[in-house]
Amino acid sequence: MGDGVYGLISQCSAGQALEHCAAEIYALDKDMCAAGIKHKPEQVTLIDMDGFVQLSERYPRQLAWY
Repeated sequence: MGDGVYGLISQCSAGQALEHCAAEIYALDKDMCAAGIKHKPEQVTLIDMDGFVQLSERYPRQLAWY
């Protein structure tokens, strides 16, 4: 959420770890745009707010870092 998209940059340690992760990874398209990230890793699925709501219904538990 928000600044979390910076972790998708492959040059950072978080981005490198995500490249080898088998989990489904989603990013909000507006967060990517706001962060100026134009190239997403192949395994990342971009979603809009409707997609985010659908994911929250599919996975009712989440871990917020704030």
